[in-house]
Amino acid sequence: MTTDMGLSCLLFATVYAFYRYLKHPSAAKLAITGAAAGLALAAKHSGILVFPILVVLALVEVARKSEAETTSVQPRRESRARQALGLAGAIAAVSAIAAARLWASYGFHLHPRPSIDTQARVIDYASRLHHPVQVKLITTFVRWHLLPEPYLYGLADVGFTADFSHTYLFGKVYPHGQWFYFPAAFVIKSTLALLILMLLMPVAIVGGRMDRGRELLFLVIPATIYFAVVLTSGMNIGVRHILPVYPFLMALAGWAAAKLIERRRQLAFVVTLILISDVISSIRAFPVYLAYSNELWGGPSQTYKYLSDSNVDWGQQLKATKKYLDSRQVKQCWFAYFAEVVADPAYYGIPCKPLTTIASVWLQPSIDVPASLDGPCSSARECFRDMSLDPAR
Repeated sequence: MTTDMGLSCLLFATVYAFYRYLKHPSAAKLAITGAAAGLALAAKHSGILVFPILVVLALVEVARKSEAETTSVQPRRESRARQALGLAGAIAAVSAIAAARLWASYGFHLHPRPSIDTQARVIDYASRLHHPVQVKLITTFVRWHLLPEPYLYGLADVGFTADFSHTYLFGKVYPHGQWFYFPAAFVIKSTLALLILMLLMPVAIVGGRMDRGRELLFLVIPATIYFAVVLTSGMNIGVRHILPVYPFLMALAGWAAAKLIERRRQLAFVVTLILISDVISSIRAFPVYLAYSNELWGGPSQTYKYLSDSNVDWGQQLKATKKYLDSRQVKQCWFAYFAEVVADPAYYGIPCKPLTTIASVWLQPSIDVPASLDGPCSSARECFRDMSLDPAR
């Protein structure tokens, strides 16, 4: 969640900084936009989407301004060309500042270590990707030393790993990612208050004065672009991958609520009830917020029926596992714990012997696992899949 939350804040900050720059251009605001974009890149690889988002926002801004400033055709074209050229230069400056900020995040080191040249390794890894455009871009950036090699290696790894990700949704396991996964996860994991206010947005738009057209576009476009790209992702392991759309949607929901109240004061009572329900829903989910699902789906205790992975649990229940084992006086057991490479179960007093996971295969290949197991085994489905064992054994 650390990188997802960081990207969510920084993507929103970048768009807001760009909005402020367009309203009253200045070098300082342009530098702030570039710095925010660079931090978004450093936070997570999907931060690279900040650039198509800024480009689309700039194009929309040119279209809006040229229509507002003049009605004659020839001056309109000249004005549009000047605006487009100026914004192209601004985005180029933002890109340069962002790239410099990303280099700074890697200590301005091209290689992960001074004595290790990983160019050939990154190119080989990138060549395994199924998307020719990704392969071409990554290999070009590597050969011309445009970005740090560890960053580009990670970018290739994200695309490569996504092609082999399983998807669990509504009790069914799919061999690959599904386009409808994130829309379903959004409806399940978002609060009813947010969903209701988003559904009321058309009412607010139709019934109110459209005096915030630019602001609405700056909220709708980034969320739409990010969500549309995520629909093509093969890695369907958690609603956290669409977390960056939530700040934009929450701002839109707040605008919709304000417009409804402005339109009819009696609706303030309805909006208040919606917000109170949001508070109650949050209190009911305490302290297991990771497994949250809204009341239409039965709440946090029922999330596992529809979603898995980081939607429900992400290896944070070691203390609960210890308590469970102690209450049943279990001493002989087997435990497949994906995060064992960063959190040792033995530290929490868990006596179970380790089972192989995809992480331990990479980092601890010497784990000795017998052909048959005697005693409780947690996460059996994942254990059998990773160990290539027949579940009947």
